[in-house]
Parts: sequence; C-alpha cells; structure tokens
Amino acid sequence: MRILVLCTELTRFFGAEKVAATLARALLEQYGHEVHLAYLWGDTRDTPPVRHRLEQAGVRCSWLGKPYHTGFRYLRRSIQNAQRIVRLHRPHIVHSHTFQLDVIASMLQGPMVRVRTLHNSRYHEHGWKKHLYIPFQRYWMAKRFAATIAVSPSLLTHWRQTHRAASLHLIPNPISERFYQGAQVRTQAPAPPYQIGVIGRLTHQKGQSDALSALQLLIQRGVHAQLQLAGEGEDKHLLQQQAQRLGVAHCVHFLGQLSEEKVAQLHHQLDVLWAPSRYEGFGLMVYEALAGGLPIIATPVVGLQDALSATNAPMVPPNNPKALADATQQLLQNPQTYSSVSKKGIHMADTYRLTRITEGHHRLFQALVS
Repeated sequence: MRILVLCTELTRFFGAEKVAATLARALLEQYGHEVHLAYLWGDTRDTPPVRHRLEQAGVRCSWLGKPYHTGFRYLRRSIQNAQRIVRLHRPHIVHSHTFQLDVIASMLQGPMVRVRTLHNSRYHEHGWKKHLYIPFQRYWMAKRFAATIAVSPSLLTHWRQTHRAASLHLIPNPISERFYQGAQVRTQAPAPPYQIGVIGRLTHQKGQSDALSALQLLIQRGVHAQLQLAGEGEDKHLLQQQAQRLGVAHCVHFLGQLSEEKVAQLHHQLDVLWAPSRYEGFGLMVYEALAGGLPIIATPVVGLQDALSATNAPMVPPNNPKALADATQQLLQNPQTYSSVSKKGIHMADTYRLTRITEGHHRLFQALVS
C-alpha cells in the first residue's frame, strides 16, 4: 500500500510531528508499506536530522516549500507541491496530521482515501483565521475525509459533541520503546531537593507560567525544589523574565529542546512531572513519563483526563498554581499514593506500545482501501 503522510515540520520536533514521523517509519518496517512523508514548514538552508534518519530507514521525504512565518501565498504553493507528489506517488491513503495539513489534504485531487488525525481539542489560532477555519472544517473537510482518528477517548467524545466528523475512530498515539526501558515502580517517596519537570513547547497552552508560580509558592513554604523546563517556544523569554520577577530563577533550569534519549534520561532524574496544560488532545509527554514509572500531576483537560483516571494521579484545575503546589506537597509526602501512581502508570502505558498502535492504523487503512 502506498501512503502519503502530511505533517507540519521535522525541525522543531513536537508531539504531533513526532507521532507522524514515528508511525511513517513503523508502517514501513512493520508492514512493508511504501511511505512518503511531506512536511509543510522548513528552511532551504538546513535539512532536519530527523529527515536523514527517516530516509535512511526507507521513508521518502519532501518539503512542501512553506518557509517559517509566511502566509497564504506560500500555502498555495504547498498545495501545488503536495498535488505534484500525489501525481507521482499515486498514494492509496493520504494521512494528514494537524489542522493546516487537513486543509491541504482536503484540496488534493485524485483517487485516494483521505484520513486525518485529530491531535488537539481546539484550533489554537485567533481572529479571522479561527472564524474562517471552523466553518471550513465543519462543512467542507468533514465531507472530504473517509475517516477521522481521535488520539484519546476524551478527544473522541469532544469531537462527537462539537463537530460533524466523518467516521470517527479511536487510535491513541504511540509511545516509543525507549520510554519503557528501565521502567521501575517508585516504592518510596523522594527526598528533597525535589526535582520537578515540565516537558513541552514553551507556550501559553502548556502552562509553564503556572508552574513557575507554583514553584514560588513551594519555596515560600520552605519546600526545597528545582524546576526543569524542557522544550523551546515563543514564550521562552517571557518565562525567563517571570522567573526573575518571582525570585525563583536560581531554581529554574531551561534545558532547551531535548532528544528522545535525553527526555528518557530526564524522567529518571525527576521526582514528579507537572502537566499544567490549558488544553491538549493527548498529552504525549505525560504518557511517556508514566511508561517509565514517573508520577504525574496534571490538569483534567481533554486527553490528560484519560491518564488521570487510569492512574488516580492528582488533578488540578488549569490556571491554578496554588492547587498545583498543594497537590505536589501532598503527593511527595505520601509514599503510598506516590508508589500507586507510579505502578498504575506503568501498567496503563503498556497499551500504547508502538507495535499495537501501528497495527491499528494498518487495519484501518486496509479496511478503507478495500
């Protein structure tokens, strides 16, 4: 089977992009499908290392020609480039990830089956883009896609209630085998100084500003803690200024964008992972942490609420640093709860192994093509 995968980029390797690339390679290696991955944003001066690794594995890769921070003129060019790939590759399946690629996939012409994966519970653009996209998604794209994949049970429910979507299927995002290696139930509560982590893009969505405020409260209460922020994003400078203003800069470490191997190593160094997200669709960073036995504290937003329910991990409302600080103190000082969350997390994460998730996509694609 020939499959064309569409994703946003391969340079800044975040959740949806990571899932798209991982599945592209797994569909090739596990089932022998002919996979072509095309990404939207890029730079003519630099080829992403991820692209090199995919091409070495046998996945063909193409840049659709839209430089970073450019508008609709380049989007039109990207649609034309994608159509050229369709003519040459003649895919049976076109699988798009994220909203912008859904738009491109819906514009393509040819005898292919379109499938899209929903990675988020909301369209995060504002203003006229949001007002233009939502009706377009509801009344045009819903007719163009043969199947829509939701990556979590709560996201599936959310989209059923709010959108007209073609045949909805639940297929979670996969967790790389790397995060299962060395998984160990944490049988004892940690000792200070506590190592707390937040992993993800440095944006309003991920709630790092609340994490800094919660850290300030912990320090004011005499709790010795360090905050490790892994990721890059447009809010990095604002967060650094906030840390200085709150007087916690000496306890905050900006680690930058980490490789998968470095993230797995960080999990073993942390005592708890914070996920104070304001919205999600899946929350891959939480499931990766749980696979290795790292306890979490998260907001019960779409996607994360599934992990919280399965592990009985502490949940806190979004935009509430005090609740986050309170829950952290209670978790770190209660060995029984701490160990229970760790044990249930390892058990739950076993259902998200890459081989199982790839099989789900393979079966869906086969059913759609046949």
